[in-house]
Order: sequence, then C-alpha cells, then structure tokens
Amino acid sequence: MEQENTTSQPGPQDPQPSSAPEPPPPAPDTARATAELDAALAAAREQAQARSARISELEADAARAREEVRTRTADIEALKAQVRSAREEYARAVNALVSMHRAANPDIPPELITGGTMAEVIESVNRARDLVRKVRELAEREAGAARVPAGAPGRQPPDADGLSPRDKIALGVGRSRKG
Repeated sequence: MEQENTTSQPGPQDPQPSSAPEPPPPAPDTARATAELDAALAAAREQAQARSARISELEADAARAREEVRTRTADIEALKAQVRSAREEYARAVNALVSMHRAANPDIPPELITGGTMAEVIESVNRARDLVRKVRELAEREAGAARVPAGAPGRQPPDADGLSPRDKIALGVGRSRKG
C-alpha cells in the first residue's frame, strides 16, 4: 500500500491561511453601542478640556487674588504705621496743650490741668477755673466777715462779763500795774 502524504499542500480548493483571522462583521447592536461610546468619549474629552480651561482660569484668578492680598496687606501695614505716627503726634499736641494752659493759668494748680485728649484738657481747665473762682469767692466772703477797719482800734477796756472771779481779779491787778 502506498502511503498517503499527510502533509497537505494548498490546492486550488483550499484557501490560503492568513496570519490573523478576520473578525466577524459587527452586529447592528454592537455598531450602535460603539457609536454611542465614541460620542460619549468625545463629550467627556470636551468636558475635560472645558474643565481644564476653567481650572486654568481659576488658578490665574487665585494668583491675582493672592497678589491683591499681598498688596492690600502692605497697604494696611503702611496705614497702621501712619496711624501710630498720628497718635504719637496727637499725644505730643495734647501734652503741649496741657503745658500751654498751665503756663497761661498760673492761678490754677498745675495738677488740676490734665487729660489724654484735647477735649479732656479743655474740660479740666474749665473745671479748674470754676474751682478757683469758687475758692476765691469763699475766701473773699470769709475775709469780708472778719474785716478790721483801717487804722488803730479804739481803746476800750476788755469785757469782763464772761470771766471767772479769779480772771477778773487778775485783770484788775494787771490794770493797776500799768496805770
């Protein structure tokens, strides 16, 4: 018997083998699903690009805001320095006002003219003037009540009515020695 050749060679009836088999044609449902997925992917990419652009805008806005904060902080610090300087200058002006009022009002005790603001200094000067005026009026009234007429007083013997008998005797003995 003859042996048959087990190796087959391609013949006119056998198709040539290809390196990869061709996929079967897509089913209508698969084609539609693929189209939907492609559209969804394109929409997602478009959204991602829009969000990326928005993120870039927000980052730029944030950088501008940080720069604005730095600028405003520097402005605030400069204003704080100006306020400190103005307060120091105001304190010097108040002290000068106190000194001026003390010099202009020598009849007012200096410790009565005080204050931390110009209004307080002026108020203390007004209160001190009122006090000095009241003290003067009181002193003048008391002095007026005890006024002694000018010149020598008339000679009158001392009043012995309120004296004890012993004091009366001493008064009489004192007169007799003088006279």
